Amino acid sequence: AINHWAKKTLDDHVWARRVCTMLGQAMVWKLIDAATLDAGEGVQLPCFVVRPLWQNGKRVNHLMLPDHVQRLIADAQILRSGMRPRFAPMVVPPLPWGKDGEKLTEGGHYRLRTPFVVRTSRSLRERLKSAPMEQVFNAVNALSSTEWQIDPFVKDTISSLLAQGGGVAGIPRADPIPLPPKPQGLDGLKDWQREAAQIYEANRKAYSSRNDLLLALNLADRLVDSPVIWFPHQLDFRSRCYPVPLHLNHVGEDPRRAMLRFAKSVAPDMDAIKVHTANCWGRGVEKKPFAERIAFTDSGARDFERFQADQLKPDGRMAAEDPFQFLAA
Repeated sequence: AINHWAKKTLDDHVWARRVCTMLGQAMVWKLIDAATLDAGEGVQLPCFVVRPLWQNGKRVNHLMLPDHVQRLIADAQILRSGMRPRFAPMVVPPLPWGKDGEKLTEGGHYRLRTPFVVRTSRSLRERLKSAPMEQVFNAVNALSSTEWQIDPFVKDTISSLLAQGGGVAGIPRADPIPLPPKPQGLDGLKDWQREAAQIYEANRKAYSSRNDLLLALNLADRLVDSPVIWFPHQLDFRSRCYPVPLHLNHVGEDPRRAMLRFAKSVAPDMDAIKVHTANCWGRGVEKKPFAERIAFTDSGARDFERFQADQLKPDGRMAAEDPFQFLAA
């Protein structure tokens, strides 16, 4: 549209390529000078940096985002995702599944965008219509109606370890692993490239895990005062049952499982708790007979009490296969 009216109104609407290039370059440098980030105490950090790189034997300037801006964008993305999380746990009982995989209400059915069976084929959908589904609905509704709570002790422990930098007990690092200094010549360059690639991959995985854990903690902080929460369930195409909430549920990794506990308590069976404690420790103990697992927990009871009293200390508890479920047990 601009070109159309430029041709109609301007005497010389065609600019030479050199003029366009020089104007664009001048605007880029204006942007570099003007775009800053307030770091507090009157300090302004640049939002863009120019770094010379070699391409095809030529030295070329590249416009890049410095590390502090990339961290700000990543943290803002995490915060934004936490403000409107998709498929969060429920604070009211979920409606039961009913006919045709819809939510059943007193007045009939309530159609949801969340299907009863995810990623179904046309043939599977046709078979489901004629299949006797009553027992399947009852089973999934029983799971969905299970009442849960957030365990504040475990949640606060995970938050504190992450705030301290992470990197222990399966908690991802808060900051990326720094790259080793690059060699000036060709000597050792391949070894450096191999090591740098491994560090880059580790940082990528840690970044993804950290974001997921932060979203789970954000949800746990919101729900910690709720006396009861629920996880609606659905089936996959193999008829396996999974909770619908994505970031915080009881089938996730160790920190997410440990932050959850049953809302309805029952009289404790100490032998069962001791067996569960040994199972969370793992390392082959979980494969031994029940009597040996109970003996294992009894023999370490004094150490286990010390772990709970100083839960942030990176001591023996961190060696458990499921350290946070072990702490909760």
